[in-house]
Amino acid sequence: ALNKHRFFSTSLSVDQLKGETVGVCVSGGLDSRTVSSRLQEAGAKVIGFCADLDQPDEEDIMDVKTKMAPCGVDTFIVDLKDDI
Repeated sequence: ALNKHRFFSTSLSVDQLKGETVGVCVSGGLDSRTVSSRLQEAGAKVIGFCADLDQPDEEDIMDVKTKMAPCGVDTFIVDLKDDI
């Protein structure tokens, strides 16, 4: 098992994350869904995070949650509009 709240500066194999909870920055696109699915297949619990920066190309930021749901990923939208 990995040390709790340990940050890694070296590469890990996906299999080393079995049983761990992994936070992933997601957009709901193909890369986000593929990485999240692969981590879950390896036995990791995946939690998704998406920054709401009032992106002009994102009509409804809550759609990210909808796009990630079929992957079984709980996704949290973090409102950072006032922080930029």
